[in-house]
Amino acid sequence: MMKSFTRCWAAILCLAAVSQWALAEESSCPKTRFECYCPETITNSHECYLYRESQLAEKYGKHFYRNGKTQNIHVHLTNGKVKILKDVPEIYGVEVDSYSHVLVGYYLDVNYWLVAIQYVEGSSYELLDGKNGKTTTVGGEALLSPDKARFVVANFDINAGWSPNILSVWRIEGEGLIREFSVEPDGWGATEMVWKNPSTVKFLKTFLPFEHDEYATEAKRLVGRPASKGKGKLWKIQ
Repeated sequence: MMKSFTRCWAAILCLAAVSQWALAEESSCPKTRFECYCPETITNSHECYLYRESQLAEKYGKHFYRNGKTQNIHVHLTNGKVKILKDVPEIYGVEVDSYSHVLVGYYLDVNYWLVAIQYVEGSSYELLDGKNGKTTTVGGEALLSPDKARFVVANFDINAGWSPNILSVWRIEGEGLIREFSVEPDGWGATEMVWKNPSTVKFLKTFLPFEHDEYATEAKRLVGRPASKGKGKLWKIQ
């Protein structure tokens, strides 16, 4: 089974998996294309991030804002404090590891924000706890489980290679996120992810065959089994 992802090739970082964010929490968009989130006129990952933030602002604008002078994002937390996501701007003629934050998703049921971090080359992602402001670097788009107990996270970047391919599962606890499973596969990435139930994620193992310019895919499952101790799960790709 072959699929072409021309628009993703044009981007620094392909949008991987699905994010049940803000305006689409009950729907599934199992793709690795900008069409999941942005109009066809947008072909740049950072522009798509900004578009997603604008959509969040329309519905959840009272919970965050950008400072007019610094453009840093301020997030109002439920504990009464404010979390400031400070950017490091580019300085002409000076070598600096600049980056900027963009809010690209909000998981209302668990009060977590998905934050995209745009570097000069490549991107990453964090999950921000809307209760206390704690951030956890997850490195990819996040999809909330049906029982609202976990996130599955994926990043797909086998072409540009600016960031690692990631497939991971994070359990939501009162003190923060607990990583139950994580791999950084070489030569393939997880795409079109869908939770089938609280213990099973269906996805496509997507890779580029040697000397081919189109991606090939294999249907896979990530299955969790109860651990012998505690409330965690042991996950395995099948």
